[in-house]
Amino acid sequence: YLPQGSALANLFHVDPSTGLANAYGLAMLTSVIGYGVYVTMMGFAVGKARSTYDVKYPRMYADQDTGDKEKDEKGNAFNCIQRSHQQTLE
Repeated sequence: YLPQGSALANLFHVDPSTGLANAYGLAMLTSVIGYGVYVTMMGFAVGKARSTYDVKYPRMYADQDTGDKEKDEKGNAFNCIQRSHQQTLE
């Protein structure tokens, strides 16, 4: 039970014309900010992986099937990080 006229009661009041609570915009804002933070963190992970696995810009993915097993494993590890970030953006 929320007291009539309180600020909290007004947040949870449902507008009859739209059927949405007054606080619906806050939920949307939280979603947008959370997604932005998540994508930014994944971008930093790709940047760190670029330096770790020595993949220079503007290459999107590392070379694979070079014949060098260690280099192929590093390339696959970088590609997994890059692809997860790319999938999130799609």
